Amino acid sequence: MSVTIRLPVRTKKLTVPEIELVHGLGRPGCPVCERVDREEREYFFWLFCENYSDPGFLERFEASMGFCRRHAAYALNRTDAASQLTFLYSNLAHHAGLQMTHFGGGAGASDLPSLSACPACVSARFSASFATRLLSSVLQREERSAYGKPGVLCLPHLRALAPALSPEILRRVVTTHGWELISAKCILEAANDGNGEAAAVSSVLRVTELLVGTDPNPSGLYAAAPMNGRREPRDPVRQFASSLEAPLACPVCLEIRRARREWIAWLRDAAATGPDISDLLPLCPEHLWACVTTGSMTLAPAAVRNAFMQERSRVQRTFQALTALPRAQTPWKRLRGARKASLRLASRALQVLESCPPCPVCQRLDEAESRAIILLLALLQEGRHEAALERGHGLCMPHFRRAMAEAGQKERPRLIRLERAKIAALEWELDEARRKGVWSSRPEARGEEQRAWIRALRRFATV
Repeated sequence: MSVTIRLPVRTKKLTVPEIELVHGLGRPGCPVCERVDREEREYFFWLFCENYSDPGFLERFEASMGFCRRHAAYALNRTDAASQLTFLYSNLAHHAGLQMTHFGGGAGASDLPSLSACPACVSARFSASFATRLLSSVLQREERSAYGKPGVLCLPHLRALAPALSPEILRRVVTTHGWELISAKCILEAANDGNGEAAAVSSVLRVTELLVGTDPNPSGLYAAAPMNGRREPRDPVRQFASSLEAPLACPVCLEIRRARREWIAWLRDAAATGPDISDLLPLCPEHLWACVTTGSMTLAPAAVRNAFMQERSRVQRTFQALTALPRAQTPWKRLRGARKASLRLASRALQVLESCPPCPVCQRLDEAESRAIILLLALLQEGRHEAALERGHGLCMPHFRRAMAEAGQKERPRLIRLERAKIAALEWELDEARRKGVWSSRPEARGEEQRAWIRALRRFATV
């Protein structure tokens, strides 16, 4: 007589990060956004505590020419890290000055070294990639039933997660998102039923987070001046020429800020008067959140509703691609081609899910930047405008690089000379601020050099 003993099947234990993601699915919102935001705060905490002097980080920081616009705007608010930022940008200014000395009179865009990504952006992308990889592993196992109860990914992180899922799990996840979008539609409709301004704002914020994730915008960049449906005529050449002498900002940056405020203010007034502006409303996370945070109770719902319609259509087409199984003549043929068919359908669904249309506001601001660069190069033909740019802040490094790409052989030496002089003066100020921070220099009075780190952030990023 033989006895068969069946041992219990032991599933692989979850790691601590996987448990955190599973717990995140038990709360409303995107668990990947929550993890990325938390790790970004930790990244800057440890950066300003001790990592800012690490040689490896300094090398990456110099290769990227400092922080990107978003993280530079974040650093502008960190007055407690003034000495660390002074140290970082003092080294960066020295590195940039050495690069500028190698440019000859005929230097062009091809002579400029290519830039690597912002170190803080690299860290954030790694956090998001790691979290989605862990979540895909969790969803392939028994914890997949936890998805959508109530936590779901925002749609950008859903696009990042989708390629790592099997067709069956992807279908289940997309189905869950379809129901979430139906719920979002009900929320938007309830926001228009007169339930109060606070309830409407809360509803719009909740749907926006589902569509594009958490707010990536630096604070204070999107305040739109009231226009009351009427815009005063302006002289763009004269106004841009006067901005060449601005002491604290790149003139091209000022023009882009003006264009951004004007565009969002026009959208706000147009949304209140009633014309169809769906083809002009933003779709990217940055500018969608910009419309939401302006405080307009007409623009915010209109922009979110437009983005919602775009995303709902894309999710519906993705679901249709996943469920459109090809016909087979016999069960044997169906079994034989099931795997190939499912992989082919998953590939087609991923193409639909990732096909995002361009953002109209991004296109408008790209055009404004290009036109400002062309106008700058035209104005520099006159000596008085060159002198005005020399008296002012000058060009930030991103716009200097773009101007070098657009400039001709005659304009490039002039741009190089101006930028080299600005960077040399900035390097001296940063070194002076560091010198006066030493105990032996305490009797010396401190002045504007202590704020040189702010000017450095504006020099190396379009803030």
